[in-house]
Amino acid sequence: MENERHQISDHSACAAQIDLRRVRTNPDFWYPVAWSRELGREKAIDVRFAGRHIVVVRPKSGVPYALDGLCAHRQVLLAKGEVHGDLLSCIAHGLKYNRDGQCVSPNVSAEAQCLRLRTWACREKDGLIFVFMGDQSLADKTPFPDFPRVRDRRYRTRRFGQMVNCHYSFMHENL
Repeated sequence: MENERHQISDHSACAAQIDLRRVRTNPDFWYPVAWSRELGREKAIDVRFAGRHIVVVRPKSGVPYALDGLCAHRQVLLAKGEVHGDLLSCIAHGLKYNRDGQCVSPNVSAEAQCLRLRTWACREKDGLIFVFMGDQSLADKTPFPDFPRVRDRRYRTRRFGQMVNCHYSFMHENL
């Protein structure tokens, strides 16, 4: 009987522990979403983070920015559009967005909030492009991650870009 009680209490202790497969990511953090080499000047790429499409744009000035990845008008992938100077145009109807996410196309009122995209803080370091997916007011206050091995030529970094239908913790365990 005592041995049986001990087993039950051990099971209860395990049940109280956190199941890592159910832990969500912390949005208030800088996450690498692309390699710098993937994003040429006046180009845009679609990346996905936690199921959300994000378009990362490298304008003519060279400093990348990130916006919601679907056009506010018809939900078309913005990365399929073109970058002219600092503006990103949608391939469907040619609406143009600036780095603030505002549609700046002709005949569109500056007050047209329905045509504004959400912006994401974006930085580039050591050949990686990062976005801050959480509360944007915390981006400048949150320490920026450092991955010294990316700079180390003796260390090989690989990108795994396939969608795998599992929780990210399983990928950490198996890679």
